Amino acid sequence: MRPCRRTYFDNLRLIADRFHLARTGGSDAHERETLSTVWTEFDEPVETVQDFIDGLKSGRTRPGYDRNVYPTAVGPDL
Repeated sequence: MRPCRRTYFDNLRLIADRFHLARTGGSDAHERETLSTVWTEFDEPVETVQDFIDGLKSGRTRPGYDRNVYPTAVGPDL
């Protein structure tokens, strides 16, 4: 039986859940082609700064990414 291996992204998810942190997308892009290919998605529409803050505080966020740039990066649910 093979041991279960957690990925880097599994560990990030566990940390966010443990400390009640919002999961957000961010990029440390080093190439022009990867700029703006990762973002944060919100479950509710964000139309004001307060909507943005409330969405982050509620934790109803998730990272999004361009699957054409990162087709197998982390799977369907980051």
